[in-house]
Amino acid sequence: MLKLLIIAGVILYLVRVIWRMMSPALPPEREALELKACAFCNTLVRVDKGVSLREHFFCSRDHANRFFQ
Repeated sequence: MLKLLIIAGVILYLVRVIWRMMSPALPPEREALELKACAFCNTLVRVDKGVSLREHFFCSRDHANRFFQ
Protein backbone atom coordinates (compact mmCIF):
# COMPACT_ATOMS: atom_id res chain seq x y z
CA MET A 1 0.00 0.00 0.00
CA LEU A 2 2.82 2.43 0.86
CA LYS A 3 4.49 1.65 -2.47
CA LEU A 4 1.32 2.63 -4.36
CA LEU A 5 1.12 5.97 -2.53
CA ILE A 6 4.77 6.72 -3.30
CA ILE A 7 4.34 5.76 -6.97
CA ALA A 8 1.17 7.89 -7.22
CA GLY A 9 2.99 10.86 -5.63
CA VAL A 10 5.91 10.54 -8.05
CA ILE A 11 3.55 10.29 -11.04
CA LEU A 12 1.58 13.35 -9.93
CA TYR A 13 4.81 15.30 -9.44
CA LEU A 14 6.05 14.35 -12.93
CA VAL A 15 2.71 15.26 -14.51
CA ARG A 16 2.86 18.65 -12.79
CA VAL A 17 6.43 19.29 -14.00
CA ILE A 18 5.58 18.29 -17.57
CA TRP A 19 2.40 20.42 -17.50
CA ARG A 20 4.39 23.50 -16.42
CA MET A 21 6.98 22.92 -19.14
CA MET A 22 4.30 22.66 -21.83
CA SER A 23 2.27 25.71 -20.83
CA PRO A 24 3.73 29.00 -22.06
CA ALA A 25 4.79 31.56 -19.50
CA LEU A 26 2.78 34.76 -19.46
CA PRO A 27 4.68 37.89 -20.50
CA PRO A 28 5.16 40.54 -17.84
CA GLU A 29 2.47 43.21 -17.68
CA ARG A 30 3.19 46.31 -19.66
CA GLU A 31 2.55 49.82 -18.54
CA ALA A 32 -0.43 51.37 -20.30
CA LEU A 33 0.45 53.95 -22.96
CA GLU A 34 -1.22 57.32 -22.71
CA LEU A 35 -2.18 58.72 -26.10
CA LYS A 36 -3.40 62.20 -27.00
CA ALA A 37 -4.64 63.69 -30.25
CA CYS A 38 -2.66 66.42 -31.97
CA ALA A 39 -4.60 69.71 -31.97
CA PHE A 40 -3.44 70.40 -35.55
CA CYS A 41 -3.79 67.09 -37.41
CA ASN A 42 -5.74 64.97 -34.87
CA THR A 43 -3.16 62.15 -35.00
CA LEU A 44 -2.83 60.04 -31.85
CA VAL A 45 0.64 60.36 -30.33
CA ARG A 46 2.23 59.04 -27.14
CA VAL A 47 2.34 61.78 -24.51
CA ASP A 48 6.08 61.40 -23.97
CA LYS A 49 6.74 61.88 -27.73
CA GLY A 50 4.54 64.93 -28.30
CA VAL A 51 4.80 68.65 -27.53
CA SER A 52 2.57 70.58 -25.13
CA LEU A 53 2.27 74.29 -25.75
CA ARG A 54 -0.26 76.76 -24.28
CA GLU A 55 -2.58 74.01 -23.00
CA HIS A 56 -2.65 72.29 -26.42
CA PHE A 57 -0.95 69.05 -27.42
CA PHE A 58 0.86 68.55 -30.73
CA CYS A 59 2.62 65.67 -32.46
CA SER A 60 5.58 67.89 -33.44
CA ARG A 61 7.05 71.34 -32.91
CA ASP A 62 6.20 72.17 -36.55
CA HIS A 63 2.47 71.58 -35.96
CA ALA A 64 2.61 73.68 -32.79
CA ASN A 65 4.14 76.57 -34.76
CA ARG A 66 1.58 76.25 -37.60
CA PHE A 67 -1.34 76.12 -35.14
CA PHE A 68 -0.43 79.50 -33.59
CA GLN A 69 0.30 81.35 -36.86
